Order: sequence, then structure tokens, then C-alpha cells
Amino acid sequence: MLMKKWIGLMFAGAFLMGCNQWNPGEGYDYAVYSETGDSIAAVFQTFEEKNKITHMAQQNHETQVVLIGSNGKKTEVSPLMPGDVRDLFYQEMEGYIILGRVSEYTELSDGSDEATISYDKISLNGTITPLGKETGVVMLSCDGGQSSSSTTSILRVIPNPDGTMLARIKAETTCTKRTQTVTFLDAQSLEVIAGPFSAGPGSSTTAPNGNKFWNTTDVAWTEDGEFAFGQWGISLVPNKIEAQVFNPSESEGETTFMDYSCFYPPTASAYVNDSGEEVSITAESGDLSFTQSFQQDAGFGCNTP
Repeated sequence: MLMKKWIGLMFAGAFLMGCNQWNPGEGYDYAVYSETGDSIAAVFQTFEEKNKITHMAQQNHETQVVLIGSNGKKTEVSPLMPGDVRDLFYQEMEGYIILGRVSEYTELSDGSDEATISYDKISLNGTITPLGKETGVVMLSCDGGQSSSSTTSILRVIPNPDGTMLARIKAETTCTKRTQTVTFLDAQSLEVIAGPFSAGPGSSTTAPNGNKFWNTTDVAWTEDGEFAFGQWGISLVPNKIEAQVFNPSESEGETTFMDYSCFYPPTASAYVNDSGEEVSITAESGDLSFTQSFQQDAGFGCNTP
């Protein structure tokens, strides 16, 4: 009996040691259609992982872009680059991919989390052109770390539906102030077409305990070639978000109401195509699978009844 208990304790100890140890891991993730819906890109990642009983924690990601042919063949487009994937957009007709990456979070003295976000334009022959790198607060705490909320992304780059233009969004958030801007760039030359335009601070909400937090901002291109900042928490219209909409050829934005669906996905290259077919990728093998969205028309654009 004592021997059985001793053996059981040995196994339990070994299991707990395994749970406390970071081990090397790798896998595929984040499959997206090109803007035409004819081709697919994804990422291959290496990382360290740890079994935390309820989930597998991961850290120290490196990310590589791959193209996946109709026969399942994978073509590496970039080397492994530091950071976890934040965005992936595949502009097949214009011949490039946009990859957004985020570093590990670092906790600050006030309880907020800071990270570095990087964006690159990657040509289909592997040429990498940096589009920007910003370090700033990504999770904001205004009560010493007791709670926190995500901020508007400190940097994001999103191509318009046909890939000829890029929207570069920058934001900075503190407990008392938030700035949000968009600049429009030519996707090939990267010359500034217009901007930066200010989307203002947006709105905030006061919780029952008196704490204030900034309402979530969603961003997206529209089918008309405009770019919208949607502000949650201030619209009293069902299924609508109050939005600040910018036309790259004009100097000021206008305020309107937009359906939730207008913001998901934010451009034509996404995990779902125009017919509502969603693509996903198996982490271990990199095999693709396809399912029909519960919404028949769930691709890019305002999919209202």
C-alpha cells in the first residue's frame, strides 16, 4: 500500500513539474483568403508552451508567412520573425502580404501592460518592407492593476479592399486622454495620400464602482472606399455603432451610424470570403478545412438584412 502511494506521488510530482516547465512548440495558425478569394495565406509559428491544466500557455513566438496552394503545398514567403501574429492580409492582385506582430507584454508599475507592435509589407517573392513599429500601452489599468481594459491598437495597418491603399492607424491611451488617427498611404510607393486625420478620443463609460474606461473602437474599410472608426457604447440604435467615417480625398470625417457587420472583417482579405465560406487551419498538420458561416453573406461589407 505504501509503495502504491509512493509511486502515485512520483507520478503526481512529475506531472506538476511538467506543468511548470516551458517546452518548445510549433504550429500553423491564422489562415486567410486573398482579396479575390482564390488563394490562401497563413502563418507558421514557433514558441514555448506550458501546460497550465486549464489551457496551454504560450510565449516567445516567432512568426513566418506561408502561402498554401490548392494541392496543400506550402510556400514560405518570409523568415521567422519575432512576435505573435496580430494581423494578416493577403493582397494577391497587388502582390503583397501585410503582417502585424506583437511582442510579449510587460507589466508597468501602474498595473498596465506595454508591448511593441510591428507591421511589415511582404512581397510574394519575400522582400520585406517595414511599415512601422510602436511601443506603448496595450492593456490600461487606472486602479493600480486591480482591473484593466484593452486600448485602441497603438499601431495597425489595413489595406483597402483592392489593395491599392493602406490605412495606418495610430493611437495613444492614458486614463485621462486618448488620441486616434488614420493616415492613408499608396500601397506600392508608401507615399502619404492624405492625413493624418484625427478620429478624436471617442467615448468613455463609468462603471458602477465609479471607474471609467474607454469604449472599444473598431476600425474598417467600407465598400465605398472610405475608412471608419466605430465607437461602442454610445449608440442607442439596435445593431448599430456610431462611426466617424473618413474619405481619403476629403479633409474631414463625418459621423454616421453603421451596422455591426460593417466592421467584421475590416477588409476583403479575411478568414471568410464573400460567399460566407470560412477557412481554418489545423495547427499540427497545416491542413485546411472549410465551413459555411451561419450567415450566408458574412464576408467583407455591411451584411444587413
